[in-house]
Amino acid sequence: MKRTLPAIVFLILALSLFTGCAGKREAAELDRWRRSLAGQEIRFTAEIETPDGTAFTAEVCRREDTELRLLAPDTIRDVRVRVKAGSRELVYEDLVLVLPPEREGEDSPCAGPGRVLDAVLTGDILWTGREITGPTAEFSLSEGETVLLWRDESGAPIRAELCRDGRTGITIAISDWQTKEN
Repeated sequence: MKRTLPAIVFLILALSLFTGCAGKREAAELDRWRRSLAGQEIRFTAEIETPDGTAFTAEVCRREDTELRLLAPDTIRDVRVRVKAGSRELVYEDLVLVLPPEREGEDSPCAGPGRVLDAVLTGDILWTGREITGPTAEFSLSEGETVLLWRDESGAPIRAELCRDGRTGITIAISDWQTKEN
């Protein structure tokens, strides 16, 4: 027992040192990735779901504002939603409706992809880590509002959760992530 105790202590210290270095490496990689997105047009497909079971799929494009083109369900296919800071516009053919937020401090499910991008581009990083799928991070947007982001090994986002006061609200499965010069 006297010989194994120092070995166990050494292993614990080595493991804690290794995980600390891994956390710094993940944070540095996340910072590089965030900087690479500056000035880029970002496009992806989002499968959006709310806690009450509302679900739809949208093609998302972010230049200066975020625009969604709804893909599913078929009853709302091709409706476009432009999300600008402080307002929402629902666009269908030549009709444009401005939709105010339902309640103070809450976003509609259509605002979810834009909020995720706001968090990635300008939010404070609360922590970084790694799961089987790849790097993970949590960002702070405003008081009580955070975004959890999972990325694959190439760095492309694959899932995000918008949380308010510790409760998950909108979840977004992300696919077809693309960026190009704006």
